[in-house]
Amino acid sequence: MVYEEGLASIEESSSFLNPFSRFARDMSVALLSGFPEKKILLDSTSATGIRGIRYAKELGIDDITFLDINPDAYASVKRNLEGNGIEADVLNESIQGFANSSDKRFDIIDLDPFGSPVPNLYDLMKVGKSGTIFLVSATDTAVLCGAQPNACMRLYGSVPLHNELCHEAGIRILIGFCARVAAQFNYGIDVLFSFCYRHMMRIAFVLKHGASYSSSSVLSLGFAYHCQKCRSINTEKGIIPDLARCEVCGTAPSPAGPMWLGPLYEERARDSACSYFSKAGFPEVKISEMIANEINVPFYYSLPVLTKIARIPSISPGKVIGSLRERGFDASLTHMEKESIRTTCGIRDVMDAIRDI
Repeated sequence: MVYEEGLASIEESSSFLNPFSRFARDMSVALLSGFPEKKILLDSTSATGIRGIRYAKELGIDDITFLDINPDAYASVKRNLEGNGIEADVLNESIQGFANSSDKRFDIIDLDPFGSPVPNLYDLMKVGKSGTIFLVSATDTAVLCGAQPNACMRLYGSVPLHNELCHEAGIRILIGFCARVAAQFNYGIDVLFSFCYRHMMRIAFVLKHGASYSSSSVLSLGFAYHCQKCRSINTEKGIIPDLARCEVCGTAPSPAGPMWLGPLYEERARDSACSYFSKAGFPEVKISEMIANEINVPFYYSLPVLTKIARIPSISPGKVIGSLRERGFDASLTHMEKESIRTTCGIRDVMDAIRDI
C-alpha cells in the first residue's frame, strides 16, 4: 500500500503515519514557502520521512537530515527516500546523542513527536542558531488542556485551564515553555505561527540571539485569570500572579500559567502561509481561511457558555461579531473553539451585544 500526500508517495509500513495530521504538514509547507533562504533542515522525528520528503519535493530544500531512534523508522525513511528519488542523510540515533555530537547548525528544525516535545527541545537548541525556525508539535493535549493538570505542572511548569479556553491556554503554555528553554541558550523567540487542529497543537518560532531578546521573551510570560462566575478573562505579565479579584464581578479567580502572552502569530508570516495554502489547493481551506481572518488578541469568548449564563437562546456568532463591529470594536471567529469569537472589547460589551441581539 502506498499513501500519497502532496508530492510525496509513502510506502505503508510499521512506522507511524497519521493521515489526520495532513493539515499540519500542509500548513508547515505553506509557512516555510515564505522563507526560501532557509535551506538546511533537520527532520528530528522522521518516522516515515513524509515531512522531510514533502519539504524536499514541494519547496526544493535539498540539505535535509532525517533522524529517528527507531530502527523500523530508519529503514522506512531509507525506502521512502529511494522511492521518491531523494538523496539525504538518514541517521538511526537519538536526538540527545545527535545533538551532543553534531557540529552542524540548521536553518529549520522540525520536532513532531508522539506526545510531548518536552524531552527533546533542550537538546535540539544545541543544533540551532540565531535565525533558526523551529516547528514544534504537541499531541499531549489532555495535559496541555488541563485534563491532567499535575502532568502539565510537571512537564511544562504551568497550571493549565480546563474549560472552554483550554486550547488557547494550552498553546500559550507550550510557547511559554519553548521561550524558557530558548532563554537558557541566550535566545529570544518571535512566534511566526500557531494553531490547534484535532489532537495537535503546532507552533513555529524563530530564534534571536542575545540577552535583550531572551529577556524580552521571558518578560512576555505571565498569567491568565478566567472568572468562573462572569467568564471575564484577564491577563497579566510577570513571574508572580498578582490579580486578587475579578475586575468585573469581584470573584477571586484562579491563575493559569505561566504562559506566553505575546502574539500567537506574525501577521506577514501568517498571511503568506494562508495564501500559499489556498493557492496550492490543499484540503481544509475553510480552517485556513478562518485562521487568516482571526484577530491577534489574547483569548476568546464562547458564545454557548455566555448565553447559558444569561439564560437566553443560542445566538449566531456572525450577528455578535457584526454588532461589536458596529460599536467600534474589532471581532472575528476563532479556529480554536466552535461558536467562539475574539474581540478587542471586554465581557461587559460582549454581553451587551448578546442581550441587544
